[in-house]
Amino acid sequence: MASPDIVSIVIPVCNEEGSLRELCSRVRTVLSAVNDLEFEVILIDDGSSDGTWAVLNELHHLDSRIKGVRLSRNFGHQSALTAGYDHASGDAIVTMDGDLQHPPELLPAMIDKWRAGFEVVSMVREASPEEGTFKRLTSSIFYRLINALSDITIRSAVADFRLLDRRVVRKLRRMKERARFLRGMISWIGFREAEIPYTAAPRFSGQSQYSLRKMLRLAVNAISSFSTVPLTLGFYLGLAANALCLVLFGYAFYNKIYENKDLSEWASTFITMVFFNGIQLTMLSVLGLYVGRVLEEVKRRPVYIARDELGVNPVRRPRRIRAGARVARSGAESAK
Repeated sequence: MASPDIVSIVIPVCNEEGSLRELCSRVRTVLSAVNDLEFEVILIDDGSSDGTWAVLNELHHLDSRIKGVRLSRNFGHQSALTAGYDHASGDAIVTMDGDLQHPPELLPAMIDKWRAGFEVVSMVREASPEEGTFKRLTSSIFYRLINALSDITIRSAVADFRLLDRRVVRKLRRMKERARFLRGMISWIGFREAEIPYTAAPRFSGQSQYSLRKMLRLAVNAISSFSTVPLTLGFYLGLAANALCLVLFGYAFYNKIYENKDLSEWASTFITMVFFNGIQLTMLSVLGLYVGRVLEEVKRRPVYIARDELGVNPVRRPRRIRAGARVARSGAESAK
């Protein structure tokens, strides 16, 4: 008799005290109805300042399948997801948000796709009237930019609501960079992927923790991690600036010799200096950004620090050996 599949549900939370009970209740109800399945729910408390950790303790004592990791401070959404991948023990790992905008009722459909042979199951968010114009516009610009500047392709409506096979997670955990953009990293890894459309539900409680500043930081991490085009752009800007200087020099020389005009007014000189100084400052900033990224990687600091753990056992699970490999191994041992 085959052993049941094990699925880990990883949910980063920050000040989500009001939605935890409803979230865990719906996840348990949905997954308990799936045949041949065992599951665990791992909630990553990413530096909450409310009663999130107390509620998590309460839920764990009611059901040991609900587990938790409390980070020492707020490390950010991508680091919290990384902590979840490190502590998950399932054959497949699902990541989702804790505000119930990612409907738990779609989990069985994701598991069906995984059982059908797909190693990555991504949920594609359909446009809804509740989504603001500013958010849609900035999201569209960001994904167009990252796809144009890098050699990976990321769907604009795909976020961090997805299922990964254990094999994909093992490959992902070998990527140790600190400036993490998991959507790009997963696309870079590859593997067979299926997509399921969904409509995001309204937040159950609280307010969004993803501020404009955090979105900009994520955009910078994404571009600097997956593209060197900004550095190459400096080379072409330099060539263009030199070409423009030659054109302006030729124009001034022509007017001085043939038209007897003096083009050395302070205004034109000032504007030219400001223009080229702006280019220089921009490219120095780009170089500084990449040097800063290198410095962060050289320090080798951890992506996150766990302060408390609740019910999780970060123990390596024994690898499942295929029948052919088992026979080959036993034959080699007999030959000895």
